Amino acid sequence: MATFNELNQAFIHTPILTHWIPDQQLVVETNTSDYTIAAILYIYLEDGEIHPITFLSQSLHNAELNYDTHDKELLAIFEAFKYWHHYLEGSADSIDVVTDHKNLEYFSTMKILTRQQVRWSKYLSQFNLVICFCPGRLGGKPDALTR
Repeated sequence: MATFNELNQAFIHTPILTHWIPDQQLVVETNTSDYTIAAILYIYLEDGEIHPITFLSQSLHNAELNYDTHDKELLAIFEAFKYWHHYLEGSADSIDVVTDHKNLEYFSTMKILTRQQVRWSKYLSQFNLVICFCPGRLGGKPDALTR
């Protein structure tokens, strides 16, 4: 009976994808592991809830495996914006980027960047984004995609 209840709850709470709607507030939530990056693109709807539009999960390649945590987390944001640029370009509202890496909140104000970070920063500067910190224990959805 317990297994049936768990399965029933999984069906009830499974996220249902929604369509992208122009001029609605967007949220990008990212996470990384040692070998994978993941992101979810959400949209705020009239009901006040956020609903997923699409998911992204990809393995890190050779050199990327050696990146430190800060660069892996930043790479996840860069790859998400590159992959979903058709949704994110020209957004009227700022795009909230939710990450569990607190230091990324200050990325746009850092004075010393590596060449790779400069390239990522240059690309991301065309978007109206705000990086927000959310502790990993409160997020969870992109974390599940990195396992």
